[in-house]
Amino acid sequence: MPCKVAAYDPDLLTCWYSDGYKVGMWMNTPSFSYETLSAPASTFSNYLSTAYSHAWLKWKQGGKNTTYNGSTGGTGDIHCIGGTYTEIYAQTNYQLDPGSTAATAYTSYFLSYLDYNGATKELRTIQSGVRIYFAEHNYSSTEATDRYKNTMMHELGHALGWFGHASSGCIMYAYSSMLTELSYKDKDHINQIY
Repeated sequence: MPCKVAAYDPDLLTCWYSDGYKVGMWMNTPSFSYETLSAPASTFSNYLSTAYSHAWLKWKQGGKNTTYNGSTGGTGDIHCIGGTYTEIYAQTNYQLDPGSTAATAYTSYFLSYLDYNGATKELRTIQSGVRIYFAEHNYSSTEATDRYKNTMMHELGHALGWFGHASSGCIMYAYSSMLTELSYKDKDHINQIY
């Protein structure tokens, strides 16, 4: 059964799958865009485009309402920037941790406290200007598509308000995997807020 904020008490959560204590929400329907700093015809550019489309579709099917912006450029509330570590730093001045596949940078503000089984959780509102920095990796051709899809879905989850990480078997698990489908935990944790 999907979990949700209890109807009789809007501050009471019925599930919590994150190792963190915060969850975020958008006050509007965020738009999502991307750009590739690598050559447009590069293999990585193709992987990024595929991962971007896949991630947006899966979160939308999972219940998250986002507007897809298929064109490149920095027009989305959530904007993904993909390239090598050097390209990302040179173009954005953002330094990804060595070995990290991606990172999401966002600004959020306290909205209210929520309760889950007596534990206090924090609801935060997310502001536009979210950036997903997505690094090119040397994956084998047999695993690259699924690894990039997994990473993009994971980072988009953070951008949509899934703060912290989940257990293994979830897209929101802290470590990259070959999973390309959302688990019920991925969906329920964030959908209960909206």
